[in-house]
Amino acid sequence: SIRRQRQMCIRDRNSTLMLDVDHFKDINDTYGHKVGDEVIRMVAGRLQSLTGDGTIFARLGGDEFCAIFQEPTSQSAVRLCESIIDVMKPEFATSACILQITVSVGCALYPEDVSEPDKLMEYADKALYVTKDRGRNGYTLFGSIDKTG
Repeated sequence: SIRRQRQMCIRDRNSTLMLDVDHFKDINDTYGHKVGDEVIRMVAGRLQSLTGDGTIFARLGGDEFCAIFQEPTSQSAVRLCESIIDVMKPEFATSACILQITVSVGCALYPEDVSEPDKLMEYADKALYVTKDRGRNGYTLFGSIDKTG
């Protein structure tokens, strides 16, 4: 259950990762919501292929997904982020056309980046927006963000 997973996350070292499909609105506007829905299902399927070893993915809504993974290190976070980028590289064959899809990812680790587990999504989202500001199609770990400005 969600409650059990949340309790597990609060008790253990874990990480939250947020991701958006880059330029998803353009896909919906150009090809229609049917194709947009197909893309979301295919993205979810590719993310599902990375599930395991304490990693759980969920769709938050629209083109937003998140993941929780246990016992993170910055190295394991980088590996997961790179795996997500890599799994999206093959073309997406929709009913209307073939698309190249990229994603933007942000990741925050507990307790390294945040002292309160309830802030993990907020910090991962901040890292996600750094990725978007840097041009998308990549990832940012919250710990690597310059927080002085």
